[in-house]
Amino acid sequence: MQITRLTDEYANTLFCKLFGSSGIDNALLGLFRAIVLDKGGEIEDATVQSMGAYDCGDIETVLQGGAAFTVVRFRGGMDNLSSFIERHPEWKGFNEGPFFIDKYLSQWIKTTILINEETKRTVVIVDRSTSELWYRALCSSLFKILTWYYPSPTKEDVALFRSISINKSNTTGMAEQAIVDYINSVCDKCDWEVRRLHSMLDDYSKRTFEQRISEANSLLRNTNTDIERYIDVLKDLYERAERCRLDIAALEALGDKADETWFNFFSARKNYVDVLSVNGSNIKYQVVGDLEFYDDFKLEQAYDARENESGVLRYICKDLVESVVKRLLLERRGRIRQVGVFELMGGRHVQSLADEWYRKDCMPNQHIYKYGCDGENGPRYAQCAESGDWELGIDQSVQAVKNLNTGDGTVLGNTISWFGNNENKKIKCIWVTDGSPLGDGRLPEGAHLVDYNEFCELVAKKLGEETGNE
Repeated sequence: MQITRLTDEYANTLFCKLFGSSGIDNALLGLFRAIVLDKGGEIEDATVQSMGAYDCGDIETVLQGGAAFTVVRFRGGMDNLSSFIERHPEWKGFNEGPFFIDKYLSQWIKTTILINEETKRTVVIVDRSTSELWYRALCSSLFKILTWYYPSPTKEDVALFRSISINKSNTTGMAEQAIVDYINSVCDKCDWEVRRLHSMLDDYSKRTFEQRISEANSLLRNTNTDIERYIDVLKDLYERAERCRLDIAALEALGDKADETWFNFFSARKNYVDVLSVNGSNIKYQVVGDLEFYDDFKLEQAYDARENESGVLRYICKDLVESVVKRLLLERRGRIRQVGVFELMGGRHVQSLADEWYRKDCMPNQHIYKYGCDGENGPRYAQCAESGDWELGIDQSVQAVKNLNTGDGTVLGNTISWFGNNENKKIKCIWVTDGSPLGDGRLPEGAHLVDYNEFCELVAKKLGEETGNE
């Protein structure tokens, strides 16, 4: 099934912190997560685990695990599970009425389902590899299995699971769409994007501060030792110790209120800065921005020398040079939307990341994507790290995405060639109106995104109108 808002990369950064979901069908994964959130559960309650083949004795280990929903392939011994249930009355089976779910699912693959209503855990046991059709049947039975979420299913609940069940009038496409619609409605209702951002950033400051306080305390201890050993540098060492004390006091004074600072900062920039993941005290994020800053004079020099033996553009297709350099960049008949990925390390230092490109409706900034190079921004990031001004460091990275160093022939060449290498991918990353120049200011009303081929067609038509050669 298609990737949804609860099974995409962003969602998995949260849900997969507890258990992986490798081998789990996307429909089941997204539907189960949506049910948990819809019925008042937390992200921690929506863990899903797929396990490999196990010997008969290992079923005890599986049932002692921690995942809320587990699908396990169990080699042999399924017929002996009844004796296990007798020894563990806290686990309930579905081999009998009123629903006979085991028999229903066993039409495709022999299946046994066990649930623990007290711990709200489900273990689905099969005797061989699962199939897409079996997963669909399992999805349509969830409201009968998850009794703690559906103690008295409503008409709407029944209608949802009937819409994804297997019957003659219900196609696979219709079932998948019903699941997607339900997932989207749950995400809208629980304000998923805000919840996701909170889940990643809550306690981030505490974790980061604890690390920095620990580092400062360690330095303080070493410094005090040096004071005793090196009387000749006593003054410098005492000053360093005082800076550490002030840093510790400042960090401790911020306390829990600092989390709101991080959340508000990224929320205020959500239209162009997107948090990708949080790992310890490091935040990976991507920046989307329009290419606005480049040196027209150097670009004109490169364009005029395009056929010279020493020209940096001499090996690039002439049509590309004409379309990208002259029409797009110099005449500004379009504006490129670019993206770059960065990492804020230790809550202080910004660094660009190479070979990372997640927004496929933008062109990756070639200086960042190809080389992970900070260029002139590097010293600025270092200054921000030194002063602890991480906000200014991130805002500086926003400006870096909007920049093209037209004096760097390699980067300029990569930027131009990128359009030729990706023209068949139909990546809509160029803002246009009707092919007229856009100017240097804000985008004109009616500006919209097109791919490279569409841009060339629009400009060609506009040039025909301007010259009277339509």
